[in-house]
Amino acid sequence: MATEARPAGPFDSLVAIVASAAASVVATLALFNSFLSELVPPIEGAQLSIGMVSFGTTIVLLALSLLIRKRLSSANQRWLAVLALVLLAAAFWAFFTYRDVVRTYVYAYPAERPASEQTRHIRGELHEMGAKRSKGMRIAEAVKMFGGPQLVESRELLWEESAQHAMTGRLERWYMFLSMLLTTALYVVAITVWRALPGKPRAAPAKKPAAATPPSPPEEQP
Repeated sequence: MATEARPAGPFDSLVAIVASAAASVVATLALFNSFLSELVPPIEGAQLSIGMVSFGTTIVLLALSLLIRKRLSSANQRWLAVLALVLLAAAFWAFFTYRDVVRTYVYAYPAERPASEQTRHIRGELHEMGAKRSKGMRIAEAVKMFGGPQLVESRELLWEESAQHAMTGRLERWYMFLSMLLTTALYVVAITVWRALPGKPRAAPAKKPAAATPPSPPEEQP
């Protein structure tokens, strides 16, 4: 004997929204641990930074869940879809911008070794003498010619130490910003798709107040 499906209640909706928030954080961590691993800056505590960002993002998403949990009208559904597209576009822009920064200021050393035997290092903006010394060479080649990363950094042969520290902070901020933006975009897209599925409750449109009935004229006495 077939049983009737139980309609989704408020608790089921909250569970689905919270699960979407957790899944978005896990998906972002998986991305940076797989094919986006080259975008993780080679700094100590990078994973701690992404962990703190993920924790903070989860708190924000759970707070938003209290609002999204309520029934949405058709107009609000459309605004949620627009927000999802805007966040996705912003995530793509941040990804390509940050990727260019990483490719410019992170180098693999030594350049002639296989990738498994290389280490990644952050460089700063070349000073005037550093630009002349490295002219016509890749950064890894210039670093090797002047004795390796430690010697180049300690003697400031190609860039100043302050410039390298500034670039390290810049990469870390970009990394945290991209991870938070990507997590939020995935979350909003998931909620938008879930809300668009058939059978999801929507708020009924507000009813206009009925027009007042004009009073009937008094009857004339014969």
